[in-house]
Amino acid sequence: MDFIGRNPLPSRLDAQTQFSESGLRLTFTGEKNVRYLIEATTNLIEWKPLLTLLDATGTLEFADPEASNFAYHFYRARRLD
Repeated sequence: MDFIGRNPLPSRLDAQTQFSESGLRLTFTGEKNVRYLIEATTNLIEWKPLLTLLDATGTLEFADPEASNFAYHFYRARRLD
């Protein structure tokens, strides 16, 4: 079977160093017009889904209002096909 297309572009998740009124502000850079599932964890084993986003422009910003409730909070973005 021949593959026609291209590999997905790499994505990147960045956190700003300050909290806003709506929580920890996160910036996600990914591929345009692709849906991503944003997940969070405190132990890198059990991941909790936070939200699903459609990346219409290549860059998204969102906030985690629960981030201040944890000593450590890790994030990942998973591409949804």
